[in-house]
Amino acid sequence: MARDLLPELACSVYEVDVGDADDRAAAAAAASGDARDAWAAAAASGGGGGPLRGVGGGSGLGRAPAYIAVVDAAGDEDFLDLVRTSLLSVLDALPRTALFGLVTFSDRIGLWDVRGGAPLVRCLPVLEGQPLLVPLEDVLPLAALLAPALDLIATEAPMQPPTLQPPSTERNRSHSPDRVGPGGGADEGGQRRALGPALQAIIEYLDAANAPPTGASGHAPHAPPFLGQAHLLLMISGPSNIGPGRTLLPESEVAAAAAPHSAGLTGEGGADTAGGGAAARSRAFYEQAAVAAASVGACVDVFAVAGVTVGLQQMEPLCSATGGCMFLYPSAESASLPQDLVRRLAAGRGYGGLLRVRTSPSLRAARCYGRAFADGGGDAGLFHVPSADAGTAILVDLENVEAGVVDQSREALNRPVYVQAAYQYTRVVGVPLGSGLAGSRPGSTQALPVAADQGGGGGAGGSSASLASMAGGGGGARPFEVQRRLRVATFRLSQAHAPTDIYAAVDAAATLAALTHKIGRAVTQQGVVQARPVLRDWLVIFAANRHRNLHPRASAQELLQMPIDLSFPQHPALRPLPRAVYALLRSPLLSPAAQAHPDLTAYLHHLWGGLPARELSRAVYPELSAWAGADSLIATGLDLSKASLTSSGRHRQPPEGDGGGTAAAGAGEATVWVLDAYILILVLYKQGITSIGQQQQQQQQWAPPTTSLLWQTIAKTRQARRVTPHVEVVAEGSEGAALFESLLIDDPDPEEEGQDAGAGGDAGGGNHGDGSSMGRPPAQLGGRAGFEQHVRAEVALQLQG
Repeated sequence: MARDLLPELACSVYEVDVGDADDRAAAAAAASGDARDAWAAAAASGGGGGPLRGVGGGSGLGRAPAYIAVVDAAGDEDFLDLVRTSLLSVLDALPRTALFGLVTFSDRIGLWDVRGGAPLVRCLPVLEGQPLLVPLEDVLPLAALLAPALDLIATEAPMQPPTLQPPSTERNRSHSPDRVGPGGGADEGGQRRALGPALQAIIEYLDAANAPPTGASGHAPHAPPFLGQAHLLLMISGPSNIGPGRTLLPESEVAAAAAPHSAGLTGEGGADTAGGGAAARSRAFYEQAAVAAASVGACVDVFAVAGVTVGLQQMEPLCSATGGCMFLYPSAESASLPQDLVRRLAAGRGYGGLLRVRTSPSLRAARCYGRAFADGGGDAGLFHVPSADAGTAILVDLENVEAGVVDQSREALNRPVYVQAAYQYTRVVGVPLGSGLAGSRPGSTQALPVAADQGGGGGAGGSSASLASMAGGGGGARPFEVQRRLRVATFRLSQAHAPTDIYAAVDAAATLAALTHKIGRAVTQQGVVQARPVLRDWLVIFAANRHRNLHPRASAQELLQMPIDLSFPQHPALRPLPRAVYALLRSPLLSPAAQAHPDLTAYLHHLWGGLPARELSRAVYPELSAWAGADSLIATGLDLSKASLTSSGRHRQPPEGDGGGTAAAGAGEATVWVLDAYILILVLYKQGITSIGQQQQQQQQWAPPTTSLLWQTIAKTRQARRVTPHVEVVAEGSEGAALFESLLIDDPDPEEEGQDAGAGGDAGGGNHGDGSSMGRPPAQLGGRAGFEQHVRAEVALQLQG
C-alpha cells in the first residue's frame, strides 16, 4: 500500500531536481575529457556509433550558454544577406547575457573579434593536406570571440557592412597557380570550403577554453569548465571540398566513375558508387566530429541553403549524435532561415540526458529509435539522449520476455502492466537578479576578476578568468544556473483478452511512427532495394493475420471466400495503415536511387526520425483540403488524387476511399485546394476565382487576403511547426501546378508504371525470411488502387498456406 503512494507511481508524471550543480560540474569535467583524445578514440573505434558520454560538460552556477555561428563565407551575396538577417533575429531572441560568437570559413578560417564598435577579423589559412599552422586560441582567445548578446544588439557588430566575407584570396584565385578543379578543393564556381578543418579546430577551441589554467607546478587545479552548453550553428551554401570531411567527389574518383570498367555500376550514374569510398571516409569523419563535439558538450545544427548537393548524407551523424537538427532550403529566396533559427533557439532544451525504461517482469525494452542511443555497457533499458526539447519523440520497442509465451490465465489478464520512463537531463535557466543565488556557491565563476582587455575590437587579449567572468554575466548581469532534473512518467497498460481488442485499441499514428523508424534503419543497414519489399510484406502479413483472427473457426477455404477488405470496416482505427504504407513506399525515403535526391533523402530521414507521431503522419501522407474561396472550408483529409479535384467540383461529403476525409460546415463549388506536406504548403486555385466576394478584374496572381480564414489557418500552421513550411500559391494549369500534381501520390507514378504494382513492387519478388515467395500477380491498376489490389492478392496467397 505504501508503495502505491510513492509520487512516481501516484502521479503519471513526476519531476524533481537532483544532485548539486557544483558536484555535477566536477563529474561532467571528468567525463568530458579532452577533445583531441575523443577524436583519437573515435577514429580507433571506426567513427563512433556507441553512446556519447560527456554531453553537457560545463555544469554549475554562472556558466552562460554560448552560441557560435559558423558561416560559409564562400556563399554568394544572397546567401550572406540571408545569414546576416537571420543572425540579427537570433541576437534579438537570445537571452541578453548569453554569449554569441561568429566564425567564417572558406579557404581560411575567420575569427571575428566583435568587442569594439567595428568588428576585426583574424584569419587563419587552411592548406590542403596540412594541419592548421596554430590553434585557434593562439589566433584569438575565446573571450575575445564571444560577447553578450545585449552588447551585439546595440552595435550589430558582426552584421555590419560590407559583407560577412573576411579578407580572402578568392578574388585573386583565377590567376593563382594553386587553383584546382573538383579533385583539388574547388567546385565548379571556384569556391573553396574547408568545413571539416574548421569544425575540428572549433571543437578543440572549445575544449581548450574549458580546460582550467595550469598552476605554477604545471598541474591544473580542480575547477569546473568555464563555459556552459555550447551550440554550433553551421550555415553552408555548398559542399565542403578542402581537407578531411570533404563531400565533393574528388577528381580522381570522378574519372574512375567515367572509365569503361565502371559502366556496370548501379546507382546514380555510377559516380556515387565510385565515390563510395570517399563518401564513407567523409561520413566517418563527421561521426568522429560528433563524438568530439559531445565530449565538450556541444550541440551542432546544420542549415544548408543550396541548390546543389552539399553532402547532408555524410554530415547527418554530426546532428543526430549531438542532439542537433538539420534544415535544408533549395534557395536563399525561399528559405525560412530566420524563423527556424529563432524557433530552434527559443525552445527549451535538456541535454546530457539518460533515459531508463522499466517495465513489469513480463516485458522488456528491446530497442530504441530516434535521438537516443543504447548504453554500450549492456544495461538493457538504459539509453543516452544527447539533447531533446518538448517536441522530441523517442520510440521504445517493448517485447515479451519469453517470445511466443503469454500467460492467458484470468489472474494474469486482469493484472495491470506498468511501463515507467525516467529521464534525467541538464538544463540551463536564468537566475533572477536579487535571488541571492548569484556567486553564492564555492568556486562560482561570478567572483573571478575581469582581466581581459575590454577596449576596442583590435585587442588580442583575454584569459580564462575574463571568459569565466563574461560567462557568469559580470557586473551584476543576470547569471545562469545549470540544473540536473529527473522526470519520471509511469503508464498503466491494460492487457488485451483477444486479438480484436488489440485492433480496436491501435493508434495508427504511433504504428506509422514505428514502421517509419524501423524501415529507416533497414534502409541504412540493407539499402532501399531490400527495405521496400520488407515494408510491403509487413502489411500483407498483418492483413492476413487479422483476417484469420476475425474468423478463428473458419477453414482456409472459407477464409478465401470471405472478402479481404483493406479498409478494415470493423476497426476504423486501422483504416489509415494501408494508405500510410503506400505513402512511405512513394516517399523519398524509399525512392529508387536513380530518382532520389541524396540531400533531400538525408534531410527527411533526419527530420522524420525526431517527429512526434501526429506530425509524422502529416509528413508521410500530406493533407488535402478543399475551399470555396478564401473563407469557406468545404472538406479536409481528401484522397491525394486528381479525382478529389475534378470529380464533381463539390465536396459536401468526404470522398469515398480510405483518406479519412471530413466534411466541413461550408458548402459550394471548390475553387481552392490546399496541400499540406509538412515542410511545404501548396495552394492551388482556379483561374478567375472570387476574392472576398468580388471577381478579379485581371488575370493576375491570386493570393488569399491576410484577413481570410485560409491565410490565418496557414499562418497558425507555420507558427506551430518545428520547421517553417514554405508556402507557394499556384494557378491551375500553370507550370507551378506540376509540383502540386506530383504530390497527388494516390495516382499512378508515371516513372514506376509498368515496373510493379503501384509503389509496392520490387524487382525480385516478395521474398520472405523463410525463403518463400508470396508470388507477384500482374498489376492491372496503378497508384494506390493498384497497390491495394496487389496486397489483397498476396493476402489470398498467404491464406492458402
